Formats: sequence, structure tokens, C-alpha cells
Amino acid sequence: MFIHSILTLVTLATSTAGLDFNASAWIWANDTSSGEVAFRRHFTTPAGKTVAFADTLLAAENFTLFVNGEELGSGANYQFASTFRTPFLTSGFNVFAVTAMSGSTNSTLAAVLAAIQITYSDNTTDIIVSDNNWLTCDIVPEGYQNTSYDDRSWPTAVEKGLYGTAPWGQVVIPTATSPSSTLTNATNWIWTSGVPAWPSPAPLGSRAFRLSWTPPPRQTAISASITASINDEYLFFVNGNLVAGGYGYQLTQQFTIYILPAPKVVFAVNATNDSGPGGIAATMQINTSGAPACAECTSSSFALSDTNWKWSNTVPDGFEAPDFDDSSWSPAVVEAVYSALP
Repeated sequence: MFIHSILTLVTLATSTAGLDFNASAWIWANDTSSGEVAFRRHFTTPAGKTVAFADTLLAAENFTLFVNGEELGSGANYQFASTFRTPFLTSGFNVFAVTAMSGSTNSTLAAVLAAIQITYSDNTTDIIVSDNNWLTCDIVPEGYQNTSYDDRSWPTAVEKGLYGTAPWGQVVIPTATSPSSTLTNATNWIWTSGVPAWPSPAPLGSRAFRLSWTPPPRQTAISASITASINDEYLFFVNGNLVAGGYGYQLTQQFTIYILPAPKVVFAVNATNDSGPGGIAATMQINTSGAPACAECTSSSFALSDTNWKWSNTVPDGFEAPDFDDSSWSPAVVEAVYSALP
């Protein structure tokens, strides 16, 4: 029987209510394209309309999003979407551009899913979705993200399937009213190297883990919603501050915290294995803002327990500090998907 402990410290609204993928299709260059692929979607504002901002909801294995040549942000897991709000649209011709890369050994997963809501100064809106109105190229030309780029020779994107269909299934979407930091089979159990096959016992004792996350250009992190299940005892830090602690994977903690402006966010865990397998399963929804320079520039995206984390066999003093040097640490090892409980 599982006990779920929910600890909410702060509730912050940063995501766009109502924007979803229900009318979107997974698109790609063609059925055989692999590696990096470029996408462009033109949009011309109606006469007399002034754009206030645009909200983009995007999911792909590895992507970078641009609007009118400006980089908005990136993501790296098709099962967890990112949202980006930007005022960088003009009255007239605009271009949304995406660089995406197939990062999986399963080429059928290579695809981009998008939904974009344009909000005008009069509070009316237009919706753009990923479909065969997008243009694509199976190479990424220099400057392709700019409005001046000539894409007249590009073919239209191929629709590989509507949202919700196999092999992609459902996508976790950032949300403001109920933070969507959640543990699913897109979340992995991670630990150190040299561990027997899961769920065999791991060496006893404490280990240190760190993940550094960089906000999108021109933005800083303002909050994070974190869900963590860790076996056995643990202390969880964000930018050097202790934010949670617990014992046993049966106690899943969810908490939302403010983050003081900083060039990066460092998640750190002191995890102690008392018996059986050791494991960390965590999902973090990170919310960012471009204020004060760009109050309308915001984003929400996810970081997960995966091989981007680093680990140490010891727990050095100050390991949780953002400026701690972990360059000699090794990448974490994925043990199993979250549903394969210890």
C-alpha cells in the first residue's frame, strides 16, 4: 500500500489555462528522416490586430523553439511538454521555427507536437496546431529560423498521428492550478554505477546526486514543483537550500517552492540506502520569467531523474551549493522505469 504525502509550500500560476494538444498531430519530415530536422510555420496577423503575446505548447524528443529568429527555449522528452510565452510577434508576417532531433533508437518516436495560441490586444485569440501546414527540411540550414529565410522549396510536414495515438500516448502538460510534477513511466529510477540488476540490493550508505538546469535565454527560474520518491532516506536541496526530506519510496513528496533569480538551478540529493535497492525517481516542473526586462516572457518545462544527473560515492561538504565543482562526477545510471517499484 502506498502512502502519498503532499506538501505544498507555494502555489504559483505561470502556465496557460486551456491550451492543449487535442487538435494537434505529431509531425516529422518524412517516415525515414533521422537526425536533426527543421520546421517552419508562417503566421500573418489579421488586418488591424495587434499581438499581445503568444503561448506555445511543444513536445518532442529534443527540440529548440524560435519565434521570428529569437530562441525561446528547448526540451528533451516527448512525454513531457514545455510551455513558452513570448511577445516577440509583430503585426504582419511571423515565423515559428523548431529544430528537432530524433534522440531515440526507436525512429517511430521522431516527431514534433505543438499547439500555439496567439492573443491579441483586444483579448481575441487564434490557434495554430502542428499539422501539414508546417514546412520542413531534413537538414537544418543556417538562419532558417529568421523571417527573411526563403523556404519556398521546403515540402510540407508529414502527419504521423493525432495526439493520443500510439506510440506516443499521452503527454504531461505543465499546469498552473495544480502543479503537474508527476511520476510516470517516463520517469526513471536512477542510482550509481556498479549496481546489480534492479531490484537487487545496492551497496549500503549515503551517495550524493546533482542536476544542473539552465533556464531559457533572457529568463530566470522563479519556482519549481517537485515530486520525489527516494529509497531509502534522503535530503533534497534546491540551489543550496534544504527543501524536503523523507524516508522510503512509499512516501512520495510533492512540494512547490520559490527560487531566487539565478543563472542556473541546481537540484541536489543526499540519498542513503539502508537496505535493498537504492533509487531516486523525481520530476521537477520549473517555471521561469523574463521580468523585469520582459514581463510577458515566461516558460514552464520539466527536468527528470535521468542520466543528466551526476553522482558521487561520498557526500562532500557543500555538495548542494550551486557553485560546487562536480565536473569529476559520473553520470547517473538508469535502473528501471518508475512503475518497476523496489
